[in-house]
Amino acid sequence: MTAILDLVDLPAGPGRPGVPCAVLRPMAQDGTEFLHRVLWDLDLSHDYRLTAGADHLGPTLLPRLKAAFLWLGERLAPPQPGVPGEAERAWAQWLPQGATGPEPELPLDPGTPAMRDLLRHLAVEPRARAAQEDPTTSRRFGRLPPTGM
Repeated sequence: MTAILDLVDLPAGPGRPGVPCAVLRPMAQDGTEFLHRVLWDLDLSHDYRLTAGADHLGPTLLPRLKAAFLWLGERLAPPQPGVPGEAERAWAQWLPQGATGPEPELPLDPGTPAMRDLLRHLAVEPRARAAQEDPTTSRRFGRLPPTGM
């Protein structure tokens, strides 16, 4: 982790003059970036959010705190899917049966769990072929080259 050396004047108090002082201020974003890179390299699922121009305080503080608590709340009590409609029920029944026979003709809402499952099903064979050439295909995150820094 890097740090910035701040030259500050400690304020004068009763019976003592102001004193010039050097304060070492750690750069927290460097530690955060390092942790993000380690989690990425280990292929561990994580959220990483960077707010341009943000500091410890300032106008972005409350929106960032709200986003952090919303994120935490969703992990503690994940949102429950809504009641599946006719199309989602049709697709959800077709997939576990081996996706054989005619596909349901009803359009599927892209925000449903059935759409996620359908896309994963459709990707099985292409991913298996890709994995024969590139064993990192099954990783959650791609391999990044060393930064050389």
